[in-house]
Amino acid sequence: MSASGGNTRGSNIKREAGHEGLFQSLVRSKESPNGVFDTMREAMTFLASLGFHGKCRRPLKGKTLILDGAAFENPQTQLFLLSISAAHEQDRRLLKSELQYAPPEAYAAFEEYVNGGLALLAEWRKSTKHPENIAASLIEFLKDNGFLDSDEAGLT
Repeated sequence: MSASGGNTRGSNIKREAGHEGLFQSLVRSKESPNGVFDTMREAMTFLASLGFHGKCRRPLKGKTLILDGAAFENPQTQLFLLSISAAHEQDRRLLKSELQYAPPEAYAAFEEYVNGGLALLAEWRKSTKHPENIAASLIEFLKDNGFLDSDEAGLT
């Protein structure tokens, strides 16, 4: 932690530009009313979880886009960053540490799992029945990959 109390890595979170259309479609906005997530942080956290679960960690290549990381500095998100790093490194000491902010390697792992989650979703979306509707497409993906039961309430 820096003297100012901020993240020593810096505030920025990077993502690969190659999947930007898919990423933006996940976040609800005027341009994407069917988006599933209210914020980029929520979308990135979901994608990192998806990448981790799918064992798909992909280094960022080519052009990257920068997201101001201020939204990632809350305690819950920092715990997620520490958790995904601890699970990846198989080092529980990260969770027991006195760290208030995730170390740089946790951010790198997070960014790479986000990239992996986007790659998995992009590959799968090529064969979806609902390519125009990201919400229906994502529900189909989650069902097909065992995240949701086919008869989950309210999800048809």
